[in-house]
Amino acid sequence: MPEIPSDKPFELIGHYHKFHDLDLAATCQADSGVPRLPEEAITTFVEGDNKREISRYYQFLISASDRVSEIFSAWAKCKRDGPSLVNDEAVATTFRAFRYYDKFSDLIKERVSSRWPVDIENLHWTTNTKVVSTALAMATKELIPKERMAKMVYRRGKEYGYLLRDRALIDAFADPDAYFAAGPTGIEAYIVAGFFHRERLRDFVKAKPAQHIFRNGSEISFIAEPAPRAAAPAVKQTKEIPAHV
Repeated sequence: MPEIPSDKPFELIGHYHKFHDLDLAATCQADSGVPRLPEEAITTFVEGDNKREISRYYQFLISASDRVSEIFSAWAKCKRDGPSLVNDEAVATTFRAFRYYDKFSDLIKERVSSRWPVDIENLHWTTNTKVVSTALAMATKELIPKERMAKMVYRRGKEYGYLLRDRALIDAFADPDAYFAAGPTGIEAYIVAGFFHRERLRDFVKAKPAQHIFRNGSEISFIAEPAPRAAAPAVKQTKEIPAHV
């Protein structure tokens, strides 16, 4: 019987850590010191009968190791104190990149954009939010406010995107196979791998059959999630991106 997701960020179960943070799972998978997450180590739960109030939980079990403990500790400090105070640069920068991505995505959903600049010589256009999030995460220690981020979003026709001086990151995300074939190392490669695993895990848990949680007072039961009217989308076929430190 699967365990009910708890409010704890993670806990040690024997020689495994149990946790419920998909971004943390992706960060772990970007690190060469962390083992791969097998399918049986990922559980999906849904709870609630009202579509507006339904909650979805993901539970991950990952083998315990010194590096896993370091990542968990750094991630918890990022959430508690902010990434600027975290000494683990790989974790802190990946944390910032994920947060920037989510904030930029919200700005685009809100149709926020700045006036198109007069001079765009030597600037490169991209609609890939992962690119600007990675660049900004590597350039800042503190998370900049949303008002400043809004000035970096432009609209060209129906597209929302960004203008960058360096196109190396644009190329990295456009063709990750070629990027990793070149054997990159360092923080940039860590974040690119982190974004890859973030999307890969998200696609997987969305398509994975879930355990539905039912509560009746103190009694709790699980049944398989009711089959949707339309078949769940298949997980996108993607090549394995290696972990990087």
